[in-house]
Amino acid sequence: MISKSNKDVIKEYELMTLKGRNNAITTIEKTTSYKNYNKEVVINPQV
Repeated sequence: MISKSNKDVIKEYELMTLKGRNNAITTIEKTTSYKNYNKEVVINPQV
């Protein structure tokens, strides 16, 4: 039983997918920056 209208469901789905995309983008950015940080540390070790 769905009490909500189709429009409401579609709006919620769009919000969810937008949030999901944003989360995916941020995690990708975090992992790449983390990898770059690791490379810098390996290339230029602190004495």
